[in-house]
Amino acid sequence: EETWDALRTFKRRANMRIALRDLQRTASLPEICREISASADALIQCGLEMVMADLTERFGRPQAFDETGRIIPAQLTIIALGKLGGLELNYSSDIDLLFIYSRDGETSGKPGDPDSQISNKEFFTKVAEDLARGLSHISREGQVYRVDCRLRPGGRDGDLVSALQAAVVYYKSWARAWERQALIKARPCAGDA
Repeated sequence: EETWDALRTFKRRANMRIALRDLQRTASLPEICREISASADALIQCGLEMVMADLTERFGRPQAFDETGRIIPAQLTIIALGKLGGLELNYSSDIDLLFIYSRDGETSGKPGDPDSQISNKEFFTKVAEDLARGLSHISREGQVYRVDCRLRPGGRDGDLVSALQAAVVYYKSWARAWERQALIKARPCAGDA
């Protein structure tokens, strides 16, 4: 909780610095929005690194097989949508996030503990849940961000995380027009770009 509070404090200080430039009119509105968005990217990345370290310690590293059968690391990309995706975040915006992981597979598990091995989907779902919870939690230091994950494939009823290939198939085959339009401002904001 102390580390999450440090992120909340950082956000508050960054926003005060940006707001001072805003009030003094030493930066344009697009510059202000880009700075707020860059601050959000940094906070999301820091939160992701904390959550990944904790879960990797518990379950091992997520991994998959490449086309030649070699074991490779499985990666997570967090895609910003909406105002954050367009670098148009303002002081009170929530953040729309989409979680995509590279490939299905299993974690390496902890040595000597076969029960610690879980699927990559389970692992990255835990990452997304813990990150969204940490960013959204309100403490005495405030809140980092309200997180909205409803723009994912299948909406509220869809899985919180998707494998890259499954997401591609969804958007090509089943996504409605507005779901594809939501991707217009999509950009990677944290994780493996």
